[in-house]
Amino acid sequence: MSARQAGTTWKSILGLCDEAEELRVRSRDASEAGSVRSEMRRRRAEMRGLLEKELRTGSLAEIAGERRLTLDEAEVVALLLRRYVDPKSPWLTGREVIDRIADDTFSKLRSIGLLGPDGTLRQTGLVSVERPQRGIDPLDARFRLSDAAASLFFDAPQRSAEKKPPRKPQPYLSNREYVLELRALAEYCRRRAHAIFGPPDADGYRPSRRERKQIERKLRIIARRIERDLAVTEERDRFPMIQFQRELALTAEETLVIIDLLFAHLFEGEPSLEVVELLQMVSRDEEDLLRRRRMFAPESSLVRKGLVVLVDPEEERDPHPRVALAPGVADRILGDDRAGRAIAPDEKIDFHLYLKNLDSSTRFYQDLAGGEDDDEKKDDHPR
Repeated sequence: MSARQAGTTWKSILGLCDEAEELRVRSRDASEAGSVRSEMRRRRAEMRGLLEKELRTGSLAEIAGERRLTLDEAEVVALLLRRYVDPKSPWLTGREVIDRIADDTFSKLRSIGLLGPDGTLRQTGLVSVERPQRGIDPLDARFRLSDAAASLFFDAPQRSAEKKPPRKPQPYLSNREYVLELRALAEYCRRRAHAIFGPPDADGYRPSRRERKQIERKLRIIARRIERDLAVTEERDRFPMIQFQRELALTAEETLVIIDLLFAHLFEGEPSLEVVELLQMVSRDEEDLLRRRRMFAPESSLVRKGLVVLVDPEEERDPHPRVALAPGVADRILGDDRAGRAIAPDEKIDFHLYLKNLDSSTRFYQDLAGGEDDDEKKDDHPR
């Protein structure tokens, strides 16, 4: 237990969990089943009283973020926390969980929703789930407390001596290398878009809040790496992509749209993409998407500068507007990587001023990634 929980009500809560589990095993003996079950109910009532206090002002008050746990959900957390350190297995099936938190058939039926895909426990990433290949979700699914949730209740071992040193910035060796790194950033923007705007899968599952945060964290790491590596690349002003960005004063969002269209065409054989798909890719949330809704309008920068062209749908049953790269844009971006003319000092200054004067309160690509957090300081991923 961490210092925050040590010596508090959690010692009593987990002690009551232990006692209730011992009584549950004893209840299998028919000779004393009635009295044991009565004692189990008393232990659970006492434990739920303590959990109710934790929900109001204790460690469970904000454990689910913006969503608030119910008392039944708090009991599931306590049950799985006890199970987390069980030497046999940290997993319980949905049926086993419900059997421990409900006394009768009606209560068990009512409790099924606690473990469903839309429930707070799964939506906020408090539990990890193994969905069954056969059977019914959530009754036949297996559940355990997620590592992130469990770590709130104990001190993680100190491993400062084992930490790798921060990755040092590495200069880009070619324009192609820089463009491919931008593609990696675009790919994570797409993952973020799918997590935020995408439909649930066939089982109704949507990425949890914890999974979305992992995507955003990786996105920020890549964005920060690009900027650091670009800063130490002395030859960057010779890169066709840099010259293209500078000449047309592209924002980070416009840059990623063009990169996404480029690789959709080259790698996937898709000459055009849906407007809504691209808008979602460069949007951090629903509100951001509404702000960017005019990004492909006729008066927009991308269209006005001749970088993209609107494509009329070929069939009426596909009414979604699409865009494609304008002719010649791909050649300008890729260019070639041969050594060119010497770079004039004023051109080097121009690019720095260009980045500085963008409509961004933070860094160029960091703004696209939605800012930064402490995890960026741990960037030790080599390119």
